[in-house]
Amino acid sequence: GFGINAWAAPLFRANFLDQQSEFAAINALIILIGGCSSSLLGGILADRLSNWDSRARLWVPAVGCFVAIPLFSAACFATSFQSAMALYFLHFFVAECWYMH
Repeated sequence: GFGINAWAAPLFRANFLDQQSEFAAINALIILIGGCSSSLLGGILADRLSNWDSRARLWVPAVGCFVAIPLFSAACFATSFQSAMALYFLHFFVAECWYMH
């Protein structure tokens, strides 16, 4: 999350020069909604799955991180601002599902 966020603004600014102010507001919402809901739902999912296998608390964030890789890559190469932001949101939603107990 932190490393990607450091480069997201310059990347999307270079790709979508006319949407800089839109990106600032949308990025804040993506971080807030995508990150918070991912953490909550990732924790709930890990708790439920850990009833069957205690390793679920490790598998849920690991799978989320691996699923996020192609989503962020697709966001980087998206040709429209809307699709880039949708993919960026999905990336955040799956990448931030780390679990702390």
